Amino acid sequence: MKRALRLLIVDDEKIERDCVRFFAAGFTPPFAAISEAVNGVEAVDAAKVFRPDIIIMDIKMPGKSGVEAAEEIRATDSRVRILFLTAFGELDSARAAFRVRADDFMVKPVSEIAFREALARAVLSLEEAGALEPGESALTAGHLREAEGTLLDALRQGLPEQAERAAKRLFDMAVRADGGVQEARRAAHGLLNAIDRSMVAEFGRSLSARDAAFDMLREARDRAETQACLLFAARAFAEELARLKAEPQRKAIDAALAFIAERWHTPITLEDASAAAGMSKFHFSRVFHAATGNTFTDYLCAKRMERAKELLADPALPMKRICDLAGFSDPSYFSSAFKRREGISPSEYRALSVAKKNPKPLIRSPRQEQDS
Repeated sequence: MKRALRLLIVDDEKIERDCVRFFAAGFTPPFAAISEAVNGVEAVDAAKVFRPDIIIMDIKMPGKSGVEAAEEIRATDSRVRILFLTAFGELDSARAAFRVRADDFMVKPVSEIAFREALARAVLSLEEAGALEPGESALTAGHLREAEGTLLDALRQGLPEQAERAAKRLFDMAVRADGGVQEARRAAHGLLNAIDRSMVAEFGRSLSARDAAFDMLREARDRAETQACLLFAARAFAEELARLKAEPQRKAIDAALAFIAERWHTPITLEDASAAAGMSKFHFSRVFHAATGNTFTDYLCAKRMERAKELLADPALPMKRICDLAGFSDPSYFSSAFKRREGISPSEYRALSVAKKNPKPLIRSPRQEQDS
């Protein structure tokens, strides 16, 4: 049985290769070796010599594309797991990827959580095929997502002690016990960034302790000091959010947010939300934007778009029904607003979602192989 994982990164953009390598460095089980190729031709050659277990490859590259390279690699190695990187709008390329039996694909710019989930699926697939001993991937992206959710919930509720405990648990999960300072820093940096993105999305700004936390992290000399930086940040963030929740205006905004959460799928107006907050609509507009970083209209539209994206994953739902369930009364407005926000049309998003949800029309009979 094979225990040491080998990863091949293929992309013509150095910044993309560096990003994938950075994410991969914190993955568990750790990769024994990571190699790179800058185009499809190099990828085919590297796959023969390096013999990777997993390949993360861009679809669009000059010369030989990722799809063409995958076809050649698959001809000699059916064991390797191929994960494609693609961009919104490259729908035809994504379809082509599954024709060459891609195991998964990730949409650029890929988040660390999405990256870890894709890698965890690939490792599990290797285990099921007998190419890796079961149990080596016990730490999955699902465990990390659950632990991260616990930390974010403690922060939102303004509970410093719970936030500190959750941060310690998450750090211990993400960093090996014998991991060095560089591994610890990468993990802590990623966690702080994830917290910061969540806070910006929810409150419209970074928390005041953010910069101090990152400064401390840069000065950390070992694993223990790195962990201490993360715990300091968790406690400081929770204390700040506790103060924020105590502000009179925040209570009004929370009342408005609860009103929106309950009725976003119905026709509600700025006047309705401001009344729920007990403010005039003009005062409410200013306070709401300061607290969330969004106008009322943008916030409401974002909530409806998130629901629409969930519904689009069901290929049986008619588009008109999706509009109704997501709170959009006009299908034409929904389509144009969706494309403006997401970069692709609802139908294109649906096709990508369905393909990603069912990534394996992989097992084909010898006759099907001959026919193709």
